[in-house]
Amino acid sequence: MMTNQEKKLAGFLKIIIVLLSLYYIAIFIFISLSRINYPFELEMMEGGMLENVIRLIEGKAIYTEPGIDYIPFIYPPLYFHLSEISVKIFGESFFSLRLISLISTLIAFYIIFAFVKKETGNWIYSISSVGIFAAVFQITGFWFDLARVDSLFLMFLLSTIYFLRFYDNYIGLFLSAVLALLAFLTKQTMMIIILPIILYLLINYKLRAFIFILPFLTGTIISTLWINHNTNGWYMFWMFELPASHEWNFKYLLSFWSYDVFKHTSIMFLFSLIWFIYLLKENDKKTITFYVALMLGIISAAWSQRLHLGGFVNANIPFYAIFSLTFLVGLNSISKKIEIISVNKNTIMIIFFIIIICQLLALNYNPLKAIPTKEDLIAGRKIIEKIKKIDGEIFIPNHNYLLRLAGKKTYAHWVGFLDLMISKSPWKQRLEKDIEQKFSSAFFKAIIVNDDFSYHFLEKYYVKKEAIFDNQVFMTISQKARPQYIYIPKK
Repeated sequence: MMTNQEKKLAGFLKIIIVLLSLYYIAIFIFISLSRINYPFELEMMEGGMLENVIRLIEGKAIYTEPGIDYIPFIYPPLYFHLSEISVKIFGESFFSLRLISLISTLIAFYIIFAFVKKETGNWIYSISSVGIFAAVFQITGFWFDLARVDSLFLMFLLSTIYFLRFYDNYIGLFLSAVLALLAFLTKQTMMIIILPIILYLLINYKLRAFIFILPFLTGTIISTLWINHNTNGWYMFWMFELPASHEWNFKYLLSFWSYDVFKHTSIMFLFSLIWFIYLLKENDKKTITFYVALMLGIISAAWSQRLHLGGFVNANIPFYAIFSLTFLVGLNSISKKIEIISVNKNTIMIIFFIIIICQLLALNYNPLKAIPTKEDLIAGRKIIEKIKKIDGEIFIPNHNYLLRLAGKKTYAHWVGFLDLMISKSPWKQRLEKDIEQKFSSAFFKAIIVNDDFSYHFLEKYYVKKEAIFDNQVFMTISQKARPQYIYIPKK
């Protein structure tokens, strides 16, 4: 029996958990709605993503030969095609792309809640799991609602996992396969995550596992071959050949753990690990192999993406989502085990509530940092007017969408250049020649670059004319980048 003091304390802690969780969820929604209509980039690739969608609307290929006019991104096509539909409905703006990410994130929140509720039967654990995931918004670069593929991918990934865990009949396995295929067509990282899951299915379901495996592999192979055929072989190059030739950033062998995992989420990771060790001692083979496969796939995907040169914090989004699940599922399982061995369960419950609160508080952040200011908006409009006044062709590699807003021709995005430059592809040398030819002939009457990037041949043929900003405005939220210096051809 709980004493009155224990009841009051437990009740108070429950209220704190719920309020903190709802706070983080509400703050995410507030931030997203505050900036969904912002007409400029929140993150440095958003403009390039919008340009890809516009290419589809114009009937142009998004997987093609690279050149200074256009370089494809190394993402599958599903997000671009869904965004194409959204743009046709809502207009040619970032709103149309961000809306998909916002809706996907809210659905992901619901799946996390439903998963933990079904696994534990405890609504406090369910809401706190969502709250913890919502709270990692800041450490993922305020990424959830951006015009990027990650939130759509997460929604399909979590949906796949949910149906595999709780609906393992024929229909459930087939539906999981379809969802996994959609995840793969959004981001090819799904292949890393799915391999341990396929092994889990074979161990537990034997021949019935092929109700998942055959539709997924068939859909993956057919869609890849079909798109590759329609793009004259360029799809395979951009999706697999080029990423496979990238260099590795080995500093993340350790900093992935020291920074990405332990700096902010050490509590939920360590308790997930404790539960995982406890789980290995149980006789429930199906549960053990499910979570082993899930953790192995998620850790491998996040770690390998961070090791991949150019990988950013958005690679950790599925990792944080899954460990926000396992943290609370694990606490629930551990508490039940403690009850069986007759340790004071009331004290343990209070301790666990305090642990949840500590993890929620560890993720606290200032939401105003994620919202562009009125000064940012004014600065954006001013730079558009400045671009309009420049005669001739202009190159803005990091923020190519600004050219479209100014009514000028757009050129390739710098991330596309970077993907080639850090590879061993022979197209790297061809592209360098293309760039030097354009620069040496003074084809561009102005080149506008960021203050933290260097460009091939720039200072050989161009000279810095002026800085655009003299204060800290018009920075992208995620990477703090902006167009800053105007270069003109040397005389």
